[in-house]
Amino acid sequence: MSELKVPGGNVLLTGRNYVMKHRKQWNKSEGDLAFYRGSSRNGCGIDRIFDRRIKFSEENSQRHARSLSDRRNIFKFWGRSAMSKESRRMAGLLLIILPTVLYGGVSLLRLLTDPGSGYAENPLRQDLFRAGHAHAGVLLVLSLITLRYVDETSLSDGWKQFVRSSIPTSAIFLPAAFFFSVLSPDAAKPNAFIYLAYVGAVLLGAGLVTLGIGLLKGKNDA
Repeated sequence: MSELKVPGGNVLLTGRNYVMKHRKQWNKSEGDLAFYRGSSRNGCGIDRIFDRRIKFSEENSQRHARSLSDRRNIFKFWGRSAMSKESRRMAGLLLIILPTVLYGGVSLLRLLTDPGSGYAENPLRQDLFRAGHAHAGVLLVLSLITLRYVDETSLSDGWKQFVRSSIPTSAIFLPAAFFFSVLSPDAAKPNAFIYLAYVGAVLLGAGLVTLGIGLLKGKNDA
């Protein structure tokens, strides 16, 4: 706590009421009165000192309130979900489907370690099965990533739904084309199922381009 030195002793600055209460006591002597009046004329009187302290305290309180409000707004922003209900539902579905990719990897491992499967003797089947497994995992992860961004676009609800469904659908068509086109251990060339890969590629490209355009246009906050 700071002190104000006046002739006759030290007076603690404990509040405006304290100063008003003891002002008469300071003014008993002519020297004290001259000191008080002189300091008041110089802009450093006790009243002005307390006025400044009160004003400074009010400014600090207002600054603290603004800072607290800003922190609350930040917490409120981060606490709010950035995904719509439709995107959240699709993300949950994709996470449930994702373990099937693990099952596919285990199946490929079993085919490689089983000499009687004929898998190792068919290079075409090996290549397409590996491609199907890789595309399934990558496209499912890509679908989850795009769901985070689709709600940040200015696209209409119909186009947003197209983006949500087209990329995950390509994660079905492309692996299906690679797996089903050489199901037979003796397959020498892919069958008609391989054309599903073109359908999946078109859906994937259309979904990504649509999402990219929506992000470049920005989000309508109004």
